[in-house]
Amino acid sequence: MICKDTVVSWFKELESYKRIDTMCTLLNMCLPFELRFLGTCLEELGRRDSQELRGIELRVNNPTELAADIASCQSGEPTDMKIRRKMALYLALIRVCSRPCVNELFRTLDGWGERDLSKFSDGDPLQELLLVYTMATNHPVFSFEQRMKCAEIFTKIKESRPASQPPPPQATQPPPHHHISPQQPPLLTNSTPSPPGIHTIHHHQLMGQPQIPMGFTQVSLKCIPYIRIPLPQFLS
Repeated sequence: MICKDTVVSWFKELESYKRIDTMCTLLNMCLPFELRFLGTCLEELGRRDSQELRGIELRVNNPTELAADIASCQSGEPTDMKIRRKMALYLALIRVCSRPCVNELFRTLDGWGERDLSKFSDGDPLQELLLVYTMATNHPVFSFEQRMKCAEIFTKIKESRPASQPPPPQATQPPPHHHISPQQPPLLTNSTPSPPGIHTIHHHQLMGQPQIPMGFTQVSLKCIPYIRIPLPQFLS
């Protein structure tokens, strides 16, 4: 049996990019009516900061204004904290219907991927850059090819860490009887350790259920609590 407090504590301590990747995985496993309900809840939660972000959201979803705003990101370096956080904000606010705006964003992300990323060894700069590419890889506004490219850059950033850097602490390993089921290679290499008590569902148990797209692992979760995670500081 899964302890709610354990799952909440595990999720709360994750880096921002891992929280987003985990939530996208969980949402992908929901049934249609569950998604509609969760969408209503998310919309209501989003009203808390709607007035503060309204002006920026309108600019991000206007192709002309976005092209002018993003010029600084295209000419700047991802080592600049303001530029990294601006990109994260753009990705958080751009709507799925804003297809004309997506090319400018992707051009910037693709350009960053061609640069030397070994300087992002650790700390906030690394976490923020991983957050940007996690959001881009999971964002439905991008085409499949664009998302795959962002996933490649995400992997490149993680692999560019110095070899001398110690590996991140691992969570307690699950009991031996919890087996990982075979799956196709994910878009993002998920290094997020599972919380205690999560049981992976095997392929034969999924027969007759909705298919899970490549890159997602179906898990059995019970009693996940309704909690409010505060917005990152650079979005407030």
